[in-house]
Amino acid sequence: MRAATLVSLLLLGGVSLHAADPAPLGAISYFNAACPDGWQPYAPAAGRAIVPSAVEGLNRTVGSPLAEGEEPRHDHKANVTLRLNVRTVYPDPSGGGAYVADWPPTTLFVRGNAEESSSALPLAKLNVCEKVEPPAGRAPAGMLLFFDEVACPDGWSPYRDLNGRVLTGAAPSDAVGNFGSLLALTDGEDRRHAHPIEGPAELVEYNLGIRAGCANCNFGWVRGGNYRYRGEAEESSSGLPYLQLQTCSKDAPVGPQISRAVHGADFQERALAVGQHATLFGSSMGPLEGLGAELLENGDVARLIGGIEVLVDEAPAPLFFVRDDQINFQIPYEVAGRPSVSIRVVRNGVEGPAREVALADAAPALFAWGDDPDRAIAVYADGSLNSPDSPAEPGRPILLFATGGGQSAPPGVTGAPAEPPYPAPLGDVELWIGGEQATIDYAGRAPGFVGLMQINARMTAASGAVAVVLKVGGVETAVETVIYGM
Repeated sequence: MRAATLVSLLLLGGVSLHAADPAPLGAISYFNAACPDGWQPYAPAAGRAIVPSAVEGLNRTVGSPLAEGEEPRHDHKANVTLRLNVRTVYPDPSGGGAYVADWPPTTLFVRGNAEESSSALPLAKLNVCEKVEPPAGRAPAGMLLFFDEVACPDGWSPYRDLNGRVLTGAAPSDAVGNFGSLLALTDGEDRRHAHPIEGPAELVEYNLGIRAGCANCNFGWVRGGNYRYRGEAEESSSGLPYLQLQTCSKDAPVGPQISRAVHGADFQERALAVGQHATLFGSSMGPLEGLGAELLENGDVARLIGGIEVLVDEAPAPLFFVRDDQINFQIPYEVAGRPSVSIRVVRNGVEGPAREVALADAAPALFAWGDDPDRAIAVYADGSLNSPDSPAEPGRPILLFATGGGQSAPPGVTGAPAEPPYPAPLGDVELWIGGEQATIDYAGRAPGFVGLMQINARMTAASGAVAVVLKVGGVETAVETVIYGM
């Protein structure tokens, strides 16, 4: 039980405790549910479309925000031209009736208002949230995010092709690119437009009355019938409320990228010690499907897997697990005594940027369960596990596993499984269970394992879920874990 558990945990790597978070601090993005942890609602975007903007227009709002479920609406003032046929009528001076004459058509100008109508925009309502808490995490190359900043963050570049355009989702089969008006919105522009108008006008037949004695009476009556009109509405706003933000595109990484270098047992960013397990989180560091450790002919853990290696200063590190976003490895003993080291990932000969990490004489941490990080891995001598259903009575032997004990006597050998005489940490080792110091029967390298420390102790009188703290050379574990006493 003990060997199977540790091989899975330490060599294969398992699932990271930290899911990839594809957004740097300050990012503004859409969500189809409530803002997740680390994000908060971005109030300026409420009721507005977002239009990518050049820096000079940053955070400018245009128009009034839409209320819940409201569509933008607008109307137009109309200028109409009617082209009319005119008949002129005048009396016969000799008293013989009236003369009727058709004259060339005349033009009549009419002003009015078009009816208010919807702007007929396809709308979707989503929550707009801003990233306000770490972790920053990684984002795939080409990902677009909005920023209320005058400059894109490191690793991102302004994406100017969208400036001045309202974003529209593309169907899966659609090509991505600009469409519609070639003329993008300028800074703060409330785009205005006019519409041509045209239609029929029906006029009733005129009635004519002539007063006797009227000489050369010209009444200008219009002949009844069907006419057509055409004209143009006055320019008016499109009625689109929007917010201007800068759009940034995630740069393609140059080589493997390290976003975090952490302790291999508690996943904390802190000083590390030689010989211990450590973990890198990042991107482009290895294949999408993880690769486990490989053993050399002499039994040592290989320092090159699938074209990937980790350099700690100039020393290649033994690799326990390699994947695109995570690498588990050992800090080589060759760098002992240095205040800090530079860690780099090399993939198929391409070296990524370095990550600086401080070194300490000791950095102890107990291994815990991946699905229950508050519970330390504790094993009885018969291979069964300490648990709420199987607590330890006072004095019962119990085994715990840690890493970060630092240099040892005899000196540790990088990548080599522990063999007799088993190395023990140079610093004094203490174990506290439920606030009581436990009796330690053994504290040293775990037989047959690389970089793993084993502590054989006896359970104290503490009962229930109790904190267990390991100290090496006066340095104690940074994350509290528990075991169970009877």
